[in-house]
Amino acid sequence: MLSRPASFLSSLLRRSLTPAVRRSLASSVQAEPPRILITGSLGQLGTELARLLRTKYGRDNVIMSDIVKPSKDILDSGQYPTLSKFQNALQ
Repeated sequence: MLSRPASFLSSLLRRSLTPAVRRSLASSVQAEPPRILITGSLGQLGTELARLLRTKYGRDNVIMSDIVKPSKDILDSGQYPTLSKFQNALQ
């Protein structure tokens, strides 16, 4: 039931964009990967998610954070700012 209106809107959007605009949007999307922050990242889901996202978007674009001290392999795998400054500010 929902796919019909969604496909109509999708085709309408495709027809309304000129080829130059489509190329511009495609190049801007591919030029900059998203910056992703994973909070609570030292849990089972967080570490696996970070590994997959760092493979896809690069290690500098995925930032892991947690209130727990990370192991050396986590620190070596990419960005991991400590949250102690924030934790002290909340107390």
